[in-house]
Amino acid sequence: MLFCQRGYTPHYAEHVVDPLDGREKLVMADPHTRRAALVYDMASGRLDWEFKAPGSAVPNPHTARMLEIDVKGFGRAGDVYMCDRDNNIIVVARPSGEIRFRKKVPWKPGLVNEALLTPEGDGLVITDYFKGLVAKLSLPDFEPIWIRKDVPKPSKVSAILGMVEPWHNPSFGGHYLVCSNEILGAVLELRDEDGSTAWACPRADGTGAWLLAPHSAFRLGRIEGRGNLTVVGSEAGGGIMALDYFGRPAWAVTGGVAFRDSEGLHYTVGPEGLGEITHVFPTLDGRIGFCSWLGLNCSVVGALRRPPSKQEAHFTLAHELEISGGLRYLGPPIKAEGWDELLIIVECEGPGPVRWRVEGIGRPLLDLRGPAPPAVLITSATARPGEASSAYIREPYKWLRLAVEPVGARARISAHVLLRRG
Repeated sequence: MLFCQRGYTPHYAEHVVDPLDGREKLVMADPHTRRAALVYDMASGRLDWEFKAPGSAVPNPHTARMLEIDVKGFGRAGDVYMCDRDNNIIVVARPSGEIRFRKKVPWKPGLVNEALLTPEGDGLVITDYFKGLVAKLSLPDFEPIWIRKDVPKPSKVSAILGMVEPWHNPSFGGHYLVCSNEILGAVLELRDEDGSTAWACPRADGTGAWLLAPHSAFRLGRIEGRGNLTVVGSEAGGGIMALDYFGRPAWAVTGGVAFRDSEGLHYTVGPEGLGEITHVFPTLDGRIGFCSWLGLNCSVVGALRRPPSKQEAHFTLAHELEISGGLRYLGPPIKAEGWDELLIIVECEGPGPVRWRVEGIGRPLLDLRGPAPPAVLITSATARPGEASSAYIREPYKWLRLAVEPVGARARISAHVLLRRG
């Protein structure tokens, strides 16, 4: 536990060393209860500073960040910058509470709930939640460098740090991660120069983990060969997932389901006792920090000491995929190593049935550049239109492959993989 006090509901937190006194602090934003930015001293266990966001139009601040260095025309080291309740970007001096900088975005705003200073300190990446807008604005004049208007409910943004060429680069081609906070949402990796998408989960074809109302994400690791993970928090399911390059879970804090009925949308709580994860962040000692809104008149800011021993996760291998002709392998192969149980479900949407089979491979290095390596047939089945069939696998294969073939001219299928360990 990092912070938990009655009447405080942080939606965002960052773990920093305060340039004013050299002490470790949590900088937090509470947009719905205190409507304030908070600075909490980790060693003393006391709130150092609280600043009520001015204005009345929207619920803010959703984020509040501390400047670690002076930024010309914007603020000084130790200042806190945020979005206020009238959709202004403001910089506030500590401890005086003097507003050093206040400026409106160059469009008619809906809910400006994020402003992230670029690593170079030359601009801000801003999201407008109601307008579906993500923009990079120059400092201090707020001239648009680029604007995107096609991201539904864009929420928090994180910078991908430590990019080097050509090895040990945490980037998949972009510079910022932004979450689309739809109930069936997404994480997008955007390029700094024009805001275009370099990577996304789920992918454009619907494959990868289906993210339920993600509000924040950050890139973890300095691994070669696209081995870095993207840590994502789910509001609707109350879970935390670490996703690989293909958008598949490497590990998870269980909590990834939600449903709708005649009463509307229902969020759920994971078995670890976390609900509505509004934020995930790296701590200074290398742990995964999070904000969970399942507290008694409060939200809980905590950190994972390690991933839990028992985990469940899910990803989509194929989504409404049209198949025709002969046998087709859905790829890339499923990494089975490290998971105790896998359940593969194939849904047939017609017009004809589909035959499918699961194969196991024991080689640790799977080279896909030439002929497929020998594989063990684990199971096979046929799914008729409007039906689903499944395969339950516990054998310790390194990789699994799913092959599908229409019975007839064509078929449309979806395939889901459920993972369990512990």
